[in-house]
Amino acid sequence: MKKILIIGVALLAVLAIIAAVVIARRAKPAADLGPAAVKPAALAPAPTPAPIVSDVSFGKATPVEKAQPPAVKSISAEDAGLLRLAALYGSQFGTYTTALPFQNLRDLLPNMTAAMSAWANGVIADAAPLGEPTTVITRVLTTNVSAKDTNKISFALRTQRQVMKNTAPAVIQYQTLNLSLEQSVGVWRLASAVWAE
Repeated sequence: MKKILIIGVALLAVLAIIAAVVIARRAKPAADLGPAAVKPAALAPAPTPAPIVSDVSFGKATPVEKAQPPAVKSISAEDAGLLRLAALYGSQFGTYTTALPFQNLRDLLPNMTAAMSAWANGVIADAAPLGEPTTVITRVLTTNVSAKDTNKISFALRTQRQVMKNTAPAVIQYQTLNLSLEQSVGVWRLASAVWAE
């Protein structure tokens, strides 16, 4: 009988706690601090004090001027698109595997000028037998315009290349790829790609 009484009291206590939590969640706050209650002055950031640097020779603290960040040069949407296109072509050109010989060049053929396409087809046709299994993954780190005129633009692409041969550990190389695009009938095509290093 005592067990039933203890279980009953414990059950009532648990129900009372659950009821109190439900009531507390449904209760409205005393003051509404919505968007209308927030004043614009409260949102303004506090001024940043000048950094303090210790003067080593005299032990005094003196404020130091903050260096201004370099000005950001804005570029047109077309130029931004050309930078992305150059980075894409550079990455595709430099990434290959001996498991799919010259697939990187084959993938780029529709996007090449006639002269570049002829060069790529010649490389594919004159290829020597492949050596040990190799995979190279190329990532473009920076893209810089080196020359530009109406229908031709040249880039210097700084790349990181991960070279993996058979079971040897991967080797990381940094190389510059000089790449140029030519515009023909409104379409920018890959005109050349030459490794500088």
